[in-house]
Amino acid sequence: MICGPIVAAALPSSSLLLLLLLSLTRAGSTALGRPVEIRAAVILPAESKFITTLSKVMPVLDIAVRDLYAKGILRETDVTFRFMQKDDKCEDIEAMRSGFELIINGRVDLFLGPTCDYGVDLVARMIKFWNAPLLTTGGFTNDFSLDKRDPKSKYFLLVRTGTLDFQDIADVVVSVLNRYSWKNVLLVYDIDGYWRVSGKQSCGLMTKTLVEMFKGNSSIRYNAFDLAKNPQNNLTENLRNEVGSKHTIVVVDDQQVRVEENHRASGERKN
Repeated sequence: MICGPIVAAALPSSSLLLLLLLSLTRAGSTALGRPVEIRAAVILPAESKFITTLSKVMPVLDIAVRDLYAKGILRETDVTFRFMQKDDKCEDIEAMRSGFELIINGRVDLFLGPTCDYGVDLVARMIKFWNAPLLTTGGFTNDFSLDKRDPKSKYFLLVRTGTLDFQDIADVVVSVLNRYSWKNVLLVYDIDGYWRVSGKQSCGLMTKTLVEMFKGNSSIRYNAFDLAKNPQNNLTENLRNEVGSKHTIVVVDDQQVRVEENHRASGERKN
């Protein structure tokens, strides 16, 4: 099994975004008749190499706001929106620095992003103290999926709009293994594979989730192989070496015999 691409929404869920923006505008106009300004921090990577970027998301936010006005849900004379962009480079420290800068320099009503998991972790820990919700299409690690309704929870006010997380993927994998009675698994992964989706160590975090699932299932035998151990070999060579010599099963007189056991027995006879 090789850590593959993670399906994720590249842009915010417009319906949920509208609901969240509406929840911030219940006060309506100020007593002086000036419109209420909703200040939203948009913390995302700027480089196009990432799946979710400022250049992709900002036009969607503009469309969402125009839709609110066009449908008469809100009036521009009552509510306006200010989107404050910050490039976090998909780095956790940059995401945290961006959040602090925006909070120090003025009020923040809503955070849109980060989407890279390590950045989500740092900023989402702070938002309950800043009293501002965080909406993200990222946050695939298991902890982000736990119940967050208690104000004392670590990620209180964090809202994930992604269609799945690492736990969902692991559940599907285990279901397939059980369906076909597959018991021997080799996890082949590139620890930073698909960093374009959720940042550094994305496949490493996915593999960790699978390992935790396998530990709870005594019928599954598993090993993990980090492709970084043999960087001089390409994927085909690594698969040939790891799968071909250690995890292949041959049939001899209607009996399944593992190649690795044959090699070990052969070595013992020679000695």
